[in-house]
Order: sequence, then C-alpha cells, then structure tokens
Amino acid sequence: MNRDVEKTLPEGWKYAQLGDLSEYINGYTFKSKDWSNKGLPIIRIQNLNGKDEYNYFESEIKEKYKVFNGDILISWSASLDVYYWQGGDAVLNQHIFNTKLNTEIITKEFFYHTIKYSLAEISRNLHGMGLKHITKGKFERILSPLPPLEEQKRIVNKIDTLFAKIDKAISLTEESLVHAKNLLPSVLKEVFEKGKADGWEEKKLAEVCTIINGRAYKKTELLSEGKYKVLRVGNLFTNNSWYWSDLELKEDKYISNGDLIYAWSASFGPRMWSGEKVIYHYHIWKVVEGNQVSKDFLFNWLDWKTETIKKENTTGTTMMHVTKGMMESLVIHYPDIQVQEQVVKSIEKLKKNCVQTQFKLEEQLGYLKQLKSSILSKAFKGEL
Repeated sequence: MNRDVEKTLPEGWKYAQLGDLSEYINGYTFKSKDWSNKGLPIIRIQNLNGKDEYNYFESEIKEKYKVFNGDILISWSASLDVYYWQGGDAVLNQHIFNTKLNTEIITKEFFYHTIKYSLAEISRNLHGMGLKHITKGKFERILSPLPPLEEQKRIVNKIDTLFAKIDKAISLTEESLVHAKNLLPSVLKEVFEKGKADGWEEKKLAEVCTIINGRAYKKTELLSEGKYKVLRVGNLFTNNSWYWSDLELKEDKYISNGDLIYAWSASFGPRMWSGEKVIYHYHIWKVVEGNQVSKDFLFNWLDWKTETIKKENTTGTTMMHVTKGMMESLVIHYPDIQVQEQVVKSIEKLKKNCVQTQFKLEEQLGYLKQLKSSILSKAFKGEL
C-alpha cells in the first residue's frame, strides 16, 4: 500500500484486503440428485432474496458447508450482496460465501458494512459492463478502509441509528406506493360495479364492439426488413426486436395510431396503439367499437375487467387459454354516451394524479436508498 494513499485516511486507520478480514468459504455444488424433501434446507441465492421455497439435503456433509443463525453470507454470482442469515440451521449452495471473521481486527457488524460498501463500489465501477460474478481471488484482494476496533463500534452505532430512521421512511414510502398503485384499480371497480347496480345498459361485449384476430404468420413470412412492421405481444412490453412483412392484407389486419387492441396471450390487457401503421400478429386482437360504447370507455372497462379475466382463467402459475368467444360473451354494463364521456374524464384525471403520485414516491424511494449509500460512503472516508 502506498503510504501517501494511507495518509488520506483518519489517524489510526489503515487499508486492509478483504482476504485479511475473513476466510471465505464457497458453498457446496449440489446437484438435483442430492435434493430431498427433508433434512437441512439448501440456501440458494433466491432464498437470500426472499424466496421461501427450499430444496433439502439429508445426507452427511462437511462442517464448513453448514450455516447457522448469525452467519454473514455473501452472494458473488448473478447478484452481489451481503446478508445476515436468520433462517436456522442449513447448508450452503455454490455461488455464496460463508465467512469466518478475523475478530482480532474487525467486528462482525463493521465487517457486514465493509462488505456492503465494497460490493457497492464494485457495482458502481463496473456499471453497464454486464457484471455476472466476481472470482474469490479478486474479491479477497479488494482493499477497504479499516479503523481501530473501538472506532468500528462507534461508526456501526452511528450507521445503524441513521439507517433505522431511513428504513422506517422507506417502509412508509413503499406502503404509500402500493396504495397509489392500487388506487386506480379499486376506483375502476367501484365505478363499473356501481354502474351495474344503478341499472346501466347490459349487453354482451360482441354486441357493442367487434373483436378481430391478428394474423398467424409462418416463419418464412417474417422478414428482417420490409414494408410493414409486424406487432407481436413482446413488442408491447420489453421486446424491441421487430419482424417485417411485405404482404398486402385486408385493412382490418392493420392497426394505426389510436386503435384499441388487446393482448390475449402471456401478457393480458388492452392498449391504445401509439405508433405507425403495423400488421398485428396472432395473440393480439383489434377491438373496433360500435356506436353504443365509446373507444375510451371500452378501453377503461377492458382494463378493469382484465384482472377478473386473469383470476378466472389462471390455475397456479399457468395462464389458461382465453378464446375470442369467451371475450365476446363477457357482459358489459354502460351508460349513454354523454355519461360515458364524464366517466372517462374522471378516470383520466385520476390516472394522471396516480402517475404523478407514483413518480414522486418512486423518486423519494430512490433518494432514500441513495442516502443510505451516501452515509456508507462517508463512514468509510472517516467523515461520519
């Protein structure tokens, strides 16, 4: 270590490699044939991130692979983070380190924050580089500031006091965010169920609109370039990879800006198409309103009804097939056009307010999480 670098640390502090602070024991490489439905739970990375479903191991295993309450675990592949284990006796899977601290130079609590700080620095320095994992050798060579033991205790107390206040604020903000996200669905439910109770007109969906199937393409018909883009369900969400077509089809096989469509496979729900003229693929319906129900009213009704459709047509984790016939047979209740316009205006105003509220809350969450990072950074510069 360059002495000039160490001079930037507070008096009595030094830099230490993470390998000097602890022994890092990688978990055992369990295979599926090792799994059981009894014995000790196998800790995998997903179990550290909130998933309660475990595989179990009931055979003999070396002591070093066993985990007990209070052990500090470090995930070093796929996700980088540090955890206090509080799930009882268990065994450790690969891609996670257990730790055996050098308590002569570091306390358990300060070590936890040291790893949190070091992993944050690693992630920040490698941002955008597709980080997947860090090798044990590189991890052990990472340098981190190390104050004397008494100073470690003082810093931990300060960090934990500040973090407790921030975590409380984060929890309250997250609760508010959940409420904000649930507000619109609850209001839509109230609007449409009250309308039904108040005697709005009742008809089957097929009587107030026309649902048109998209085109089922052959692989040979999907081109890397062409005249028209082919809209698939994935393009409505995260997939920005497009196919093209030169086929000239009937006009009802195209959608244009402002058309109402409905994705009925994998990801269910209505969309108002915003974009150029495209051909829509199978698994998307075009919904053409009649003269009894406005497009905007229909969109909001479908948006509300989609949650019911999902619940009624889902078993376990598998989405069942929802047919065009099933959709057309749904019963819709609606008022006259003038009242529909008022309903839509109220819903749109609420949507705008909900979006603004969610944005502010998400911004607040980001600030609070960044504040924790800032406090940790100050702590390891001796500024706390």
